[in-house]
Amino acid sequence: MDTSSSSSPSHATATDAGDAPPTVVVQFREGLVDTVVIENCERTAPIVIANEFAAASIQDMDSIEGVYAALQDVHDALMSLGAFNAVDIVLDEHADSPGKLSVKCTVAEKNVFGLQAGTYVQGDQGTIEASGHVRNVMGRCETIAATVEQGLVNNTYQASLTVPRLKQKPWHLDLKASQTFTSNAKWASYVERMRSASVTLLSEDGTRSAGYELGWRTLSDPSGAASPSIVAHLGESIKSAATLTFAANGAVTSIEVGGLMDYVKASVSSGVDVELSESAEIVIEGSAGVIAGGAARVCPSDRFHLGGIAPWGSMRAFHVNGVGPSDRRRKRLAGGRMYDTLGGTCLCSLFGALRFDLPSPLLQAVGMRGQVFLQAGVLENGVKQAAVLRNWRSSVGVGVTVPTVLGTLELNVCTTLKSKAGDEVKRGLQFGLTPL
Repeated sequence: MDTSSSSSPSHATATDAGDAPPTVVVQFREGLVDTVVIENCERTAPIVIANEFAAASIQDMDSIEGVYAALQDVHDALMSLGAFNAVDIVLDEHADSPGKLSVKCTVAEKNVFGLQAGTYVQGDQGTIEASGHVRNVMGRCETIAATVEQGLVNNTYQASLTVPRLKQKPWHLDLKASQTFTSNAKWASYVERMRSASVTLLSEDGTRSAGYELGWRTLSDPSGAASPSIVAHLGESIKSAATLTFAANGAVTSIEVGGLMDYVKASVSSGVDVELSESAEIVIEGSAGVIAGGAARVCPSDRFHLGGIAPWGSMRAFHVNGVGPSDRRRKRLAGGRMYDTLGGTCLCSLFGALRFDLPSPLLQAVGMRGQVFLQAGVLENGVKQAAVLRNWRSSVGVGVTVPTVLGTLELNVCTTLKSKAGDEVKRGLQFGLTPL
């Protein structure tokens, strides 16, 4: 491999030892390090590893300190590819070139195939999930995955391709094609079928992303009970949305532009923990969102929703999506709600809790903690309506929290302090998941 660029390996040679993976030797023209030996690449294209050394500018380093710093960057970059269980980098003097250093990089690749399955519960909805993937079959550390989520009324089928560290930059490329079927009949008298494709650039640390989704959506009302406000959205439509997300200083901000600038949806959430002692702390969380421009044309499922214990829009002591603008159904089904929840264009939610260790070493060992909380929130169509104090709802309760790999599981006993006609109140026992 010959190149005239000083930021790339000058050339590489490969030696084969029977059935063992070939050893690749990369040489640089300048710098303190002139040779990099890459070993144990059974599937990974050696150029992927060589380019990471070049991207760290190891060929430009003229001091041991600089070389060590560059090698640490290479190690972190290679591990972020997600294709290796371990990366071992050894620096030594070059036997044939006095004053020069040689680097040996040995990788341990992850298995090609992976399968996993499990169950997931959010609010009163449960799903069985199964996924499988093949990794690094093309030698670029890519992951091809398929996921199936099957519930009693909801299901999702998705295929994706993830390419890590695009062009040796700290960004991952994610391509997805999916079909989802979501029944909102319990709270809004419609079912939604979406076929979509999306492309997303995601930073390695997960703090920034930029994406675009294009989908074909169908809303239907099998029950014939939908309110006039929901009927106005039934039928087929195209969803086109560009989204930017970034996190900094404990706050997560998202901006979505739908259609041809038909609407702009912006949201922000943040939280802070105030330590009172080694066993107690005060947790304060808040979220807010607004939709501007063409809000009347925004699909109900794309609007903000409030209620229950949810990753976004929690309002404890109310049912999931049980707060906010609503419209009376044309008929009430057995065991169903009287009103369709329509979602809103302006949301604000505030949550404060005293969390403390429970007096049991066993419960402390699993991370279970007690909490006493107070919450207030509002969801309306318009900032002016949301600013009216009588439109706010509030609740109070006690419970326990348990950290899990999916988020923080809460089990509370709660009650409302203030509600409005049309709200779906859920007093007593309530559980759900929120992000860690």
